[in-house]
Amino acid sequence: MKRYLSICSLILGLSLLTNSCFKEGDLDFGNIGISDNFTYDLVIPLTDARLSFGQLLKNSTQYVITDENGLLKLVYQMENMLDFPGLALDIPNQISEQVLSPILIAAGDSVSWGSVSPNDSVRTQETFSMRWILDPGTRLDSAFNDFLNFRFRIFTYIRNRVRFDITTSNILDSLGRPLTFSELLPGVTSGWQNRNINIDLSKSRIIPDNSDPSNPHKINFNCTITIFRDTLVRFPYTATTEIGTFFENIDVDLAYGYFGQKEFTTSINTVDLPIFDRFPMEFLDIKKADMTLSVTNGLGLPTRLDAEITTLTRNSQGVPGPSKTLLLDDKRLDYPLTPFAPPVVTTFQEEIQDLINGNSGYLPYRVQYGAKVTLNPDHPMQSPNFVSKNSILKVAVGAEIPMELTVGNLVVSDTINFAGLPVSKGIESFTLRANLHNAFPLDATVYLYLMDEHHQIIDSIWMIRNFNETERRPLEIPGAPVGLDGHVINPAVSQLEIRLVGSQIENLLNTQYLWIKGILSTSDWESHSLVSIFENSETEGFLRVMLGARIIVSGEILDSLEDLFDGI
Repeated sequence: MKRYLSICSLILGLSLLTNSCFKEGDLDFGNIGISDNFTYDLVIPLTDARLSFGQLLKNSTQYVITDENGLLKLVYQMENMLDFPGLALDIPNQISEQVLSPILIAAGDSVSWGSVSPNDSVRTQETFSMRWILDPGTRLDSAFNDFLNFRFRIFTYIRNRVRFDITTSNILDSLGRPLTFSELLPGVTSGWQNRNINIDLSKSRIIPDNSDPSNPHKINFNCTITIFRDTLVRFPYTATTEIGTFFENIDVDLAYGYFGQKEFTTSINTVDLPIFDRFPMEFLDIKKADMTLSVTNGLGLPTRLDAEITTLTRNSQGVPGPSKTLLLDDKRLDYPLTPFAPPVVTTFQEEIQDLINGNSGYLPYRVQYGAKVTLNPDHPMQSPNFVSKNSILKVAVGAEIPMELTVGNLVVSDTINFAGLPVSKGIESFTLRANLHNAFPLDATVYLYLMDEHHQIIDSIWMIRNFNETERRPLEIPGAPVGLDGHVINPAVSQLEIRLVGSQIENLLNTQYLWIKGILSTSDWESHSLVSIFENSETEGFLRVMLGARIIVSGEILDSLEDLFDGI
């Protein structure tokens, strides 16, 4: 008797406890009673599932924000549609030039060895040049080098002691002084003399000689060769000297000149739009959508941007549909006027709703884009240019799509864990009740599917409008009413019941997951009627599905629960 009273007390407690989970009359199945024939009337909450527009979008896109009025906005940001290298002028980082110069020292010269005492010398002047080979139509007026290694090589057959004094006004060191250096080679009895001189020209400036337009970008060297009389050589001779000049590891920090008209084209890039794969729909008409191109330009020269953006469409079966293209032609960019000014930002705004809107089930799933940058598009040869290795050109793209739209048959769904039932035997009557709250201003059709532990569908619970009907069909609930400001006044509410029998109860007992699918549409969407989706602190844009059960069980429940109360 003690065990019997304990079991009855626990069942009654379970009924009261589960019923107390509901607020404001949700799933109020009436009073619980225990009949004389030992049947028990239990009220059990099963699940409370919510589908929020904002939450669903966050699963598929980068950002969902609200404006000052609470209107939901879909926001997409792509920081690097185009990331252009800092130095637009392609300056070779290795330059070399070699000069082979015969130096004639003979008796017929104005100063001959015969008249020179052993400590005297004879001098000869040599000039030579090296040249930067740049792209045709390009002029380099000066270049500040962050790093530059200069190597001077002397390879000579002069047997006497010899000194080379070299200077150039086309290279200024870090203090602004013309480059000057000397090298003394000892006399040898035979063979060639070879010497390498390395000079660090970091933070130097190069000002090439452009006086001859047909032969520009020269660096001229003046070389005085002083040959000292050597007692080992007592006859006139002709000596050959090879001079090599090498610029190595050039790293230009800032360059002035005219960089010519050049075009740089990006490869075609793609961005997938998973929202239309995750949430297919038959029709979409966005009232307004804007794309913003924000171009950060540090190139000190006239620059033009051209871009092409194409959306690819397909239907829910993957069949390709028509593509749509937006051309952005001849966008002139602002640019800094002095080398140390900050980059200048130019912003363009384009309407893109035509790229997004679609009907007949063909909606965008991918965006392809490419861009072209043209330097000095109008050939302003008289205008000086400057670029530095830090003066990048970067194009960022942003899109804002306010949720003011017409939508037809938008499919949203969610899979949730299903706790199951506390009883499995002795069920004499099983009534499933669904309370639906629709806070969307969109009509909704709701389907519920039962799934096993492998996420396989084992049954479907399609609600009926009339408790006595035998035909099952999806639950249809109208959109929530809205006020003049477009905000939802209060959710639309619908409550339906369905009596489960036989295999339907068995399937529910074996259910591990519930798949809830809603199909949302604007009322009269074929006439393009618009609705606005707001984030509301009270409803949060929910389509809410609450399931509960009213179960009448016989005394057989004692057998199925006996082990739970053993020892009480």
